[in-house]
Amino acid sequence: MSQERRDIKAVIIQRRKIPYYNYNGVVKEGVEKIRTMRTIYLLSEFYTNLTDNMIRDIKNDIAEGELIFIPSTPYDIYLNNKYLNQTIDRFRDMGINFGSWKLLDYRSTANEIEETFKRAGVIDISGGDTSKQLSFMKETKLDEYLRNFDGLIMGVSAGAINLERLSLTDIKVHPHYDADTDIKDTSYGLTDGSGIRIKDSITLYGDIYYL
Repeated sequence: MSQERRDIKAVIIQRRKIPYYNYNGVVKEGVEKIRTMRTIYLLSEFYTNLTDNMIRDIKNDIAEGELIFIPSTPYDIYLNNKYLNQTIDRFRDMGINFGSWKLLDYRSTANEIEETFKRAGVIDISGGDTSKQLSFMKETKLDEYLRNFDGLIMGVSAGAINLERLSLTDIKVHPHYDADTDIKDTSYGLTDGSGIRIKDSITLYGDIYYL
């Protein structure tokens, strides 16, 4: 761990209940190792309370192509379609309209997944059951496609956790963080409405705690 990281943590331990950054600032490159040049967003939730600056940056980062939705419960067709539609509606509320979108679940064949990623511009990895989602992505080799994807990847709650577990980012997060919760590992506590953008630098939005 670098001296810079140690110094940051020492300060935050003394101010445990005060957000690490409570503004839309940029952490100096090097605070966390950045593995790829793709754009990744780690969010606690997506449907409400996003900051204006985060919405602006998402709109600027959106790549041309299809919206791909990866659920956390690949066998629950009703729930997956419900959350896909909510996600599409949320993007529309933000002024982002996709010409097409694709839900990848247990019905998706290997060939279908391959062809889908050729058209993809944005990957939304949803919240929900972290373990089921991780197993699904490994079993279908979605993890390999994600590693080779250069567009925008958005991990929401469970999706944000799994991006670190798949080594797509070195940043470990705890979504839906409550400042009174005692968590002893090194990670970022994301309160609802907050988020982290990983590109050529790291941008923090909203109330985020360094744990």
